[in-house]
Amino acid sequence: MKRNSSLRWLALFGAFVIPTSLQALEVHEWGTFTVLVGSNGSMANWYQPYSDIAQLPGFTDNPMAMKRGINVAKVRMETPVIYFYPQEETNIKVNVLFRDGQITERFPAAMADPYDAFNRRNAYEPGVITSHYTFNTRYNEISERARPIVTHWSGKLLPPSHADAKLIPSVAGHKGENYGAAREVPDAWIFRSDGPVIKTENQPDIHPVEKFIFYRGAGQSVPPYSVSMSDEQTMTFSNFSSSESGFQVALRVRNGKASWKQMPSLPDPKVNADRSTSITFPEETISIDQAEEELGALFLTQLTSRGLTPDEAKAMINTWNHTWFTEPGQRVFTIVDRAWVEDSLPLAISPEPKKIERVFVARYEVLSPETEQKIATLMSEDTQSDHAVIDFKALQLGRFANGAVELVAEQAKQKVLGNYSQLQIIANQPEKP
Repeated sequence: MKRNSSLRWLALFGAFVIPTSLQALEVHEWGTFTVLVGSNGSMANWYQPYSDIAQLPGFTDNPMAMKRGINVAKVRMETPVIYFYPQEETNIKVNVLFRDGQITERFPAAMADPYDAFNRRNAYEPGVITSHYTFNTRYNEISERARPIVTHWSGKLLPPSHADAKLIPSVAGHKGENYGAAREVPDAWIFRSDGPVIKTENQPDIHPVEKFIFYRGAGQSVPPYSVSMSDEQTMTFSNFSSSESGFQVALRVRNGKASWKQMPSLPDPKVNADRSTSITFPEETISIDQAEEELGALFLTQLTSRGLTPDEAKAMINTWNHTWFTEPGQRVFTIVDRAWVEDSLPLAISPEPKKIERVFVARYEVLSPETEQKIATLMSEDTQSDHAVIDFKALQLGRFANGAVELVAEQAKQKVLGNYSQLQIIANQPEKP
């Protein structure tokens, strides 16, 4: 019995032994989380329009396309990208799962469709997909509430100058602009997947090749922060994470002009201090182009200070495609607590890298009290009237329109229910003699 136990420990230990030549493997990942909130800080279950999903190149794998039950979520995990930096060509396996969420798009495609019932039952079990202790621990913890869906990639890392670089699928035009920006990292190694081949006309079928692993998701696991607006000028940010929140910036864009303000750092919970901060927006006096230039430079400094290379940080900013800093509305950006990322988005890589950088930015899109009131007024009017259509377009809600309307409708519903509860209390009071 003791001998069998020793053999099991030896096998487990062997899974963690990394050849000397691979001990210098570094992995860098960046991504974003987007949340829509009301002025009181309430989060919306917002629906991502298909037109937004369709901005990805056609070769990306989208197993959940047009499934509204998946697309309605509190948080959009947008454009996580994983870059690899080994010392030599090597085989690699990558596993990721999203707590209280699902991976909705990815490229290269996963080794097997994780949404297929057979694959989930037979292939995605702890110990089978990975020997990574932390990943399996998180898998088991999450399994207590719901069966996690693991996305698994397997392939080979090749140097940037490898001949297979010519097999990376091309992107062109506006549709591929965001995606293509992530490739502008010259030192990143190429990932050639062992997964499903790409069918080509008059050419041999090929395994997908890319400069990185890309995936996106949607779910209910929201970064540990809160944002609200008590009036049209005041933005409040609160930190509920396990660490200091060292960088957050508020931005407002309206009438073709912009204003922004960096918010103070907020301490970790061990410090007995206020973990909220409020700012008053200055008047919008700078051009949108100037705001984008200033914020781009600020983010470049912040992202590189947290472990990304300058090329990676520029690629991340460029994937925002002149929208995050220019879209009408108001929002807060913050760099997400690393511990929360590890807890909500467990990642396992074999061979295990000596260093992993994971840098995520959260975007909180905030409805102002004035915008909510305008939406509520429009919802009570004849929506067929010309002025109602014009007024709704004037709100410039963009891809957040559906979520904004549902959020305001939920607020109205809760108000009515509250009034009803008060009526019941009064009605049930005994009559005075």
